[in-house]
Amino acid sequence: MLSKYINLAIEDLVNTTSQLEREIVIYGKIEDKTNLSKVTTKSKHHQVQGRFMGGQRCRVRKTTQTVNDTHVTDYTFTFKIRNDTLNYQSSMEYNATVDKDFLLGFNKVADSVITKNRYTFNSSEVTLTLGTGEDTTDIIIPSVVYEVDVFVDNEGKESNWCKVDIEVDSVLDYLSLNYPDIDTVKFTIGLSNLPIDIIDPIVDMNPTDEEREMIDNIWDKYTYPPSTDD
Repeated sequence: MLSKYINLAIEDLVNTTSQLEREIVIYGKIEDKTNLSKVTTKSKHHQVQGRFMGGQRCRVRKTTQTVNDTHVTDYTFTFKIRNDTLNYQSSMEYNATVDKDFLLGFNKVADSVITKNRYTFNSSEVTLTLGTGEDTTDIIIPSVVYEVDVFVDNEGKESNWCKVDIEVDSVLDYLSLNYPDIDTVKFTIGLSNLPIDIIDPIVDMNPTDEEREMIDNIWDKYTYPPSTDD
């Protein structure tokens, strides 16, 4: 039913995009959120989720942010095809600009809803460590974007749990341009450039069974059935 609805609904869409998305994903808890005020930009994400008949997840996201004292809202239908690499998540992301009516229709066939506040930080002079063990080299990356998604409960209250996405594309472009001899890159980027402390961070790349359970528990806690008035 869902795939039939989507096929009919997006027949006339022309504003569609596809892009390779590469990121490091980290989960953790923020004990003190005071310094979230140092954010570069903030937006609210209301995400309605479903699945195609084959099981592939998809979503419609309503994004709201304030630009020059004006509330700006957009709606995007998205699905991703994962293709992870050694040390970061990689996926081909397909997007289509939709509208409020599409969101309301999608809500009738969706299976879950999640809301997050996204705090985006543009950090400069970030230290990246190439290699592992004793064979490592530290490199200063001019700019790295951190997207800190703080989960919101069903009553609209912001929690202390968060998901941090570190955009890798600009990092890989910088390494490719300045270190062309590097073929396979294994690297780590810390969270020290963030103005907030992430407690007990878990990198979502080959996590242990205990870490996977923790990540799943976070999503389960802040994922809710669709309501009839979204």
